[in-house]
Amino acid sequence: MTKLVFVGFDRDYEKKEIDLVKNKFHTSEFEIYRLIYIFFRKTKLYKLSVFSYVIYFITNIFFSQNSIFLIKDNIVYSNLFRRVKNKVLIFRNTYRDEFEEVVKYYQVIYSFDSDDCKNYNFSKYEQFSSGFEYIKKNKIYPEIDVGFIGLDKGRKELLVNLKEAIEKVGFTCHIEIIEQNSQVSYEDFLKKSLNYNVFLDIIKEGQSTETMRFLEAQLASRKIITNNANIVSHPLYSKENVYILPSKIDRLDKISLYYFLSSPFVLTKDNKLKIEKYDPLYLYSLIALGYKK
Repeated sequence: MTKLVFVGFDRDYEKKEIDLVKNKFHTSEFEIYRLIYIFFRKTKLYKLSVFSYVIYFITNIFFSQNSIFLIKDNIVYSNLFRRVKNKVLIFRNTYRDEFEEVVKYYQVIYSFDSDDCKNYNFSKYEQFSSGFEYIKKNKIYPEIDVGFIGLDKGRKELLVNLKEAIEKVGFTCHIEIIEQNSQVSYEDFLKKSLNYNVFLDIIKEGQSTETMRFLEAQLASRKIITNNANIVSHPLYSKENVYILPSKIDRLDKISLYYFLSSPFVLTKDNKLKIEKYDPLYLYSLIALGYKK
C-alpha cells in the first residue's frame, strides 16, 4: 500500500491534515531536529550535494519503494530531498525566486496559485481548509459582526481603516494582529475566527488565488470581505456571501457595505455539493492514487 511521507510539515494546522490522511493511507513524517535545521538554514549547507546524497541513501534504506515523499515549499527540505525518488513538491505559498534552482530536480510540483501554475508549469491543486473536520464538527455562534486574526504582513493600515468604516455603519469589528512567533495554535485561531459573523480576508500583493480564510468562511457559513477581485471566478463564489473591496479604501461604498453586513449567509445546494472538494484529503488522495512512479 502507498505510504505518504510528509517532509517538513511542522505547523499545527499541517498536523491536523496528516491526522486526517491517516484514516485512509499509511503515513510517516520526516523532520530535522530544530537546532540542526537552524544551522543548515543559516549556513546554507543544504545546498551542498553531499547532504542530498545522504538523504537519498537514508530514504532508500529506511523507506519502502511504495513511499511518496511530499515536500512542502521549504528551501531547506526541498534541497535536501532533491535527489530522492518518488517525490512531490507542494507550494503552500506563492513561488519565490530562491526556489529557481531546486525546482529543476522535481518532475511533480503542485501549487494552489493560478498565476504560478501558468508561469512555471506547475500542476494546480484547489486551495483547501486544514480545519475542514474541525469546522464541520464545531458549531460556534458568532458574537462579533466582523473580524480578522492574523499576521500583519503590511495589512495593518488597511485593516484599521476597514474597522473604522465598518463601525461607522453600525457594526462591531475586531482586529487581532498576532506576532510572527506567536503561540496561538491553529485550533485557537479557528475558535476565535468562528466568533466572527463575517471574516476579513486581505491577500498579499501578487497572490491570485483564494486563501484558506475564504474556504473556512464557506465551511462555517460565514460571509467574507476581501480585496481579492479574482475570487469571482471561484466555484464557491456568490455575491450574497462575498464583498469585494475597491482598489482604494476611500472609494468604499458604505451603503452597499451596510446592506451586505445586514443580510444573512446564503447556503446554496450547489455550495453543499462542491465544498467536499476542499477537504485536505482530496489533494493527498489525488497525489497518492495518481502518482506515476
